[in-house]
Amino acid sequence: MAKRHNDESGASNQSRDGPGETNQSRGGSKRGRRTFLKTVGVAAAVGAGAFATGAQVASAASGSVSSYLSKGGNVTIPAGTYSWDGSGLDISSGDSVVGGGKNGDVIWNLTGGYGGDNSGTLKNVTLNGSNKSGSHVEINLHPGSLTDGFIWPAGTHSSRSRAFKSPETSYSSSAMATVQNTAVAYCSNNTGYCDYYPFTLKNCVFANNNISGWRSGHAGLSDPMSATTTISNTTFAVTRKGNTDGSNSLDMRGLRMRQSGHLVVNDCYFVFKNVSGVGDPVQLHSGASGTATFNRCHFYNETGNSLITGGGSFDVTINDCTYDGGGSHAVDFNYSGNGFTQKSLTVPLPSEVTGQPAADDIKGVGPGEAPWGKTGSVTPANSTTTSGGNSTTTTSGGSSGSGNSTTSGGNSTGGGSGNGSSGPSPQVAPAKGKGSKRLTKKHTNKSRGCKPGDWKK
Repeated sequence: MAKRHNDESGASNQSRDGPGETNQSRGGSKRGRRTFLKTVGVAAAVGAGAFATGAQVASAASGSVSSYLSKGGNVTIPAGTYSWDGSGLDISSGDSVVGGGKNGDVIWNLTGGYGGDNSGTLKNVTLNGSNKSGSHVEINLHPGSLTDGFIWPAGTHSSRSRAFKSPETSYSSSAMATVQNTAVAYCSNNTGYCDYYPFTLKNCVFANNNISGWRSGHAGLSDPMSATTTISNTTFAVTRKGNTDGSNSLDMRGLRMRQSGHLVVNDCYFVFKNVSGVGDPVQLHSGASGTATFNRCHFYNETGNSLITGGGSFDVTINDCTYDGGGSHAVDFNYSGNGFTQKSLTVPLPSEVTGQPAADDIKGVGPGEAPWGKTGSVTPANSTTTSGGNSTTTTSGGSSGSGNSTTSGGNSTGGGSGNGSSGPSPQVAPAKGKGSKRLTKKHTNKSRGCKPGDWKK
């Protein structure tokens, strides 16, 4: 086993988010059907009418996972439900910890804290319960690591803690890690605080997380522009009030480019409802610069926040994207590319995106929640549809959870105009009407004096 990594510097850049109000709200975990059935079975074993506690569930199933985490090498954990006190997870480069059975068959019930290091492979683990104790706890993701099929519907609520982090140190230009087929919700301080080197994200769902669903950038590279973070077939959603940790106010963003670098976003969904604490679907931070390209993404926005906001010096390219919802459709940057069309879509379920059944246990995301249950055209997994001149390719993780990447073309960062911190007049999508309309030029909406005839159909 590799020794515990300790790359995080004492002066964390978390302070840049600033202090804020404390507004604790437990989004809470919800027991999915799979977990419920396991609990019912244990209750029967402990006696009619008795309620099985979490400890009894773990004991009656498979005991503690610690004995497997201490082995080192390539470890397969048999299907079952285990207890985990949050310690002992330290996966060295070339090693692996893999849940056996089918997707979702290995469940860890949190009984204590949360944290660890992954320099190898962590795969097919569903985490039950939330971490509400300990500050600055996370799984550190090191270059070369693969996190595949990690499902955590309840998240971490403790101070300045999140699911994942890239340790704050210097990295070579070849540094890269992958997170795929993964779903995390209700973290109080980012899902992934991963802005020190580039990542590949694919087939993921990040929902109702405070600060951001994913914080990106390349601050640890000597040249942040030497690499690209690529995000494909991933859903960022805010549909319920999330949790704060006492260090930050409630500001639930989707994707946040906090540090400089190149960013490419393909075939992703951004679903933002008008709930307390909702933030921006995409923020390109005022202190960062680089390029940001969005291909075939769908934005469902019920809020007054712009679809893409920020004051950084970014060249933005938008191609074949769609929007819906009764909120703002503004983009706070001049951009190149053919822009947006208005279109109603049914967003794929978390389980369809990740290939992991337990991903549907996330509260506030899924069946019966628009736009998941909204009437409209659906882009099935592993298929291509063409509507209104927009070719859209979406690939889900599928039932195997094997991490199929989204196929996309035209990942050119384009030649959009570099925008300074003063910010240009925003571009906005056209007012809703019959049929689809495409935005190709800089416009403002009616409240800013746009005339209906200005829109190009």
